[in-house]
Amino acid sequence: MEQHPVPQNVTTFQFRLIGDMTLKQFGYLCIGGVLAYISYKLPLPFFFTWPLTVFFALLGIGFAFVPVEERPMDVWVMSFFKSIYNPTQYVWSRRPKQKPAAQAHHVATKPPVTPKEPTPRSPADMFSGLRILTMNPPGGFLVWLKNLFTFKPKTQPLAQPAFTLPPTVVGKRPQPEVTPQPEIKEVVSPAPDEKSAVLSQKVEELETELTQKNVSDSRVLELQKQLTDLLSDKRKLEEEVVALRRKTTSAPTQSQPTKTATVISEEKPTEPTIKIIDPSAAAKAGLPRLTTYPNVVTGIVKDTAGNFLPSVLVTVRDKEGVPLRALKTNRLGQFAASTALSPGTYLVEVEDPRERYVFDRAQIVVNNAVLPTIEILAKSQKELERQKLAQQIFGNTQ
Repeated sequence: MEQHPVPQNVTTFQFRLIGDMTLKQFGYLCIGGVLAYISYKLPLPFFFTWPLTVFFALLGIGFAFVPVEERPMDVWVMSFFKSIYNPTQYVWSRRPKQKPAAQAHHVATKPPVTPKEPTPRSPADMFSGLRILTMNPPGGFLVWLKNLFTFKPKTQPLAQPAFTLPPTVVGKRPQPEVTPQPEIKEVVSPAPDEKSAVLSQKVEELETELTQKNVSDSRVLELQKQLTDLLSDKRKLEEEVVALRRKTTSAPTQSQPTKTATVISEEKPTEPTIKIIDPSAAAKAGLPRLTTYPNVVTGIVKDTAGNFLPSVLVTVRDKEGVPLRALKTNRLGQFAASTALSPGTYLVEVEDPRERYVFDRAQIVVNNAVLPTIEILAKSQKELERQKLAQQIFGNTQ
């Protein structure tokens, strides 16, 4: 007869790809070597790098070649982490042992003794019960007490299955998942009073929003009405002005001299806002001469009361409006250019940074001579109002 080959465990067969090592062992060796090399090259002191290097090298060798109780180390590590991160609690309940089937059958075949009159038990019977208690498991004590104080036959509590049941293992449910039912009812079903209060609040909010929208719409309508009224008034005034112009043009010639006379009589008291100060008059008044160089612009700026205006901007422009000089008055209201201008006609503009006064533009002619000092007076509010009224009545042409 031929011998059969030695049976092998085919399910746990591992391919030996690299010499006598499997691919898994070779991988553990490589990982341990790489970690040991990295820990050796770390920029740390030697008492940190050397222990780490030795630890990783031994760990790779252990995972690859050193079994513990005929099991690889990786299996132990995996089972350790599984047992830690997958905890499960069990409760073991102990049940009383059942009597054998033969003994139960023997007891059941005995005829029951039912005396007509109950007789008290003897001390021997009581002690016999104690002997049975010592022989039976701890669970039989309750059965003995029940039979001691009742007059029923002893065959009834022994009518139980003959086979013994194994101890049952009952899983203990985690308690935090159990939620009381009353709390859920309180959360799910709110009171009707609260619902009505919430609905009333929503209705009030909607009413307030509608009233605000209505108020805003009414305000817009009022503003539009005011604008239309103002535009109609403006048109009426324009028509009246046009009618007045037509009347003035169509009126007899006798009324014209009187009007011109009145205009002239009104314009006579007005003083010019730009004056030229002669050198002789300036010397008599005690005013200093600002410059002796030709083609240099100088001047003084005053308000309507004759007070000097300091920190006022003065700009000299040519005919095309290009600014050539930018000056500023001193504490005495004087200004003077530092360089001469070429011959020609120029405009002098004065501007108040605080926008308190308004000035007229002055025109000067430069002809290679010493220019006289210019005195510029600010316009009064009365003059400005008079000009506005004249423009509204007679138009732009005065």
